[in-house]
Amino acid sequence: MKICVNVGHTLKGAGSGAIGIKNESIENRNVANELISLLKDRGYEVVLSKVDNASSNVAYLKECVDISNNNKCDLFISIHFNSFNKKAYGVECFYYKNNENGKKLANSICESISSIGFKNRGAKDGSNLYVIRNTLCDAVLIECCFIDNDDDMKKYDYKKMARAICDGIIKKDSEIYRVCVGSFRVKDNAINCLNEAKDKGFDDAFIYC
Repeated sequence: MKICVNVGHTLKGAGSGAIGIKNESIENRNVANELISLLKDRGYEVVLSKVDNASSNVAYLKECVDISNNNKCDLFISIHFNSFNKKAYGVECFYYKNNENGKKLANSICESISSIGFKNRGAKDGSNLYVIRNTLCDAVLIECCFIDNDDDMKKYDYKKMARAICDGIIKKDSEIYRVCVGSFRVKDNAINCLNEAKDKGFDDAFIYC
């Protein structure tokens, strides 16, 4: 699997992130760099999508998406931090509506981040977000926690956050789906079906009762 890790926002000027207790643009890079290292250690091919300077917010967003699309990535992960009223807190992830893979991954990442102490605000429809709407692969935008909330920032550590995101991706990627091709009252019929499946290359086929 080829994963595009997108660093949310430019460093300054057009497209830059929120500034609260910490600077979102900087923390996005901290988490993304650590996440990339973790994913590579686990054998994933990773493409970095990062734009430090842009002429406009739209130009920054387009360049981020183009990097993923031009590299024909299988998955797009965008790292962000929320900011609102200093009282809101927790993690939430956005995916494209009706995309079950995106929804499952968003939930998996939310659950993983909540396991290290952050409120799970859940997976949400992000179809209106540029990077979700315009990537050609499954895409999830992660709002890791709230950059302007004191409690969230006290819990936050970029290495732990990156590890939680990595664990959420791996958990979803390791799902196994089993297919049953038939049920038989006569054992010989079951054996014939098994042999037919193996002749077609399904070496892990087996009989159970």
